[in-house]
Amino acid sequence: MKIFKNGVGRPSNKTIRNRKIILSLSVILSICLILFITLMFTNNKPNKIKGAAKGTCDVWVDNITNASAVVNWDCNGNKVNSIYVYRSKKDSKAISLIELKIPKRKIQTKGSIKLKNSTFLKKYSANKFYLVKVKVKNKSIKQLFSTSFYKIKYNGNGANGNMKDQTVNYLEKTKLNSLGFEKKGYKFIGWKISKNNLYYGKDEKGNIGWYQKPDKYTYLKDEEEIAKLGNNNDTIILIAQWKSITGKELTLKCPKSVLVNRTFKCTTNITGVTLNATKDSLASGYSETFVTTKNDMAKDLKYVMPQTVEVVATKSGYETAKETVEIYLDNYGDNYKEYDDGFIYYSQKDYESFPYKSGIANDNIAISGCGTTSMAMVLSTLLKDKKYNPAYTTNEACLNGYCNSYGTDSLYFGYAAKKRGLKYKLFRNSDTQMTKENLSKVVTTLHNGGLAMVAVNAKSPFTDGGHFIAIRALANYDSTNLLNSTVYTADPNHPELTGPYKLSDFLTQKWITGIYLFNTKEIK
Repeated sequence: MKIFKNGVGRPSNKTIRNRKIILSLSVILSICLILFITLMFTNNKPNKIKGAAKGTCDVWVDNITNASAVVNWDCNGNKVNSIYVYRSKKDSKAISLIELKIPKRKIQTKGSIKLKNSTFLKKYSANKFYLVKVKVKNKSIKQLFSTSFYKIKYNGNGANGNMKDQTVNYLEKTKLNSLGFEKKGYKFIGWKISKNNLYYGKDEKGNIGWYQKPDKYTYLKDEEEIAKLGNNNDTIILIAQWKSITGKELTLKCPKSVLVNRTFKCTTNITGVTLNATKDSLASGYSETFVTTKNDMAKDLKYVMPQTVEVVATKSGYETAKETVEIYLDNYGDNYKEYDDGFIYYSQKDYESFPYKSGIANDNIAISGCGTTSMAMVLSTLLKDKKYNPAYTTNEACLNGYCNSYGTDSLYFGYAAKKRGLKYKLFRNSDTQMTKENLSKVVTTLHNGGLAMVAVNAKSPFTDGGHFIAIRALANYDSTNLLNSTVYTADPNHPELTGPYKLSDFLTQKWITGIYLFNTKEIK
């Protein structure tokens, strides 16, 4: 037995400890060396395309415009079997192969091809999605690209400065332009997102989308990256949002809804605020513009037509405040009949309590409102909105001078139609206009989804004087002889007189003195 320095046949405790330390260090160094060698010989090149086999192939598309793009591939020396281009959906699902594979002579292990009205891509067009599929080593690597572009416009919302528009590819992540607006006394808090008078945000259930007034708006930050915000030539307007740093914000309070012809107040909290309100149908003696003073912080308003009124409060150095007020008619839209085809019928007799301002004492819709009631049927049906009831149309007609002692001036029909964007034609009060050709247009209008009205006289079965009725639908369509067609009528004073009536009787028996045609599209 070896004798150690301690005079005994075993190492000292110190020696044992040193040996253990040396052994542990050796093991650790060996493991590190193995790991280093492994890493040195491992190909860990990152992949650009999701789902690509590690180190096999990279595919990408750049220089995308409305009419061209460049497809690039780098397959690390691996043989490329084929390259295909497909029409696609936004989710990368291929719809159809629009081109056969690119000729093999053009395929290298690394390369690019510009897609622009070429022999291999003739169906390439704007506002579409395409899928490039590269096959290498029996693996498919995909890349989606888009020729769908939308525009970003910037609105300073009362601030000074300007910002350039941006054109953005649907799929590309794009950084917003740097903030170029400044508003004294305010700090920028984000961009409110607007499109076609809708705003991007969440409803009360947390669903994200475009709403007239979201429960919670979605704001974008300065220079934030965006993608997939708009589609197909949309224009997205980013409205700058500001927060007062003065410690006092501008507020505006108005009632949510008010009856027609009732005065109401909109109140602010700061002097020198300009209040602007909707001008249309504002009652006489009331101004749409008002500036608040120390002694008067509220604006009085009254409207004579049902509508949605917008009140806007502005003052330099403060964020604009807005409120909407619904002006409504009380309990006049409940009486109607809806046919299976969607036609809305009103009886003027149900509106005896609503005045008809013709100048005659105690005049009302039941007595004189056949024209406005017939027009209510047309508007409610074609616009699919029952707010255009006889009370509404009568109120509108009388306020604009179309109510007379002999009834409704037929000029009102054109006024009401054109105001809502409806197409309109009339033929009236003349033998030269009451022709077979013009009456035939009633049939073609009904056949194309429109409606008609006629003014009838005492010779007709509808009245012993002058009267307006609606013609709501075709009972029988005779394309060879249009006047042999039969129609259903909607008489506002006689709901039982629905027909069918042969259209030729209106002409041959001289029942009519006027023809009025309406549609949401062009009248032929």
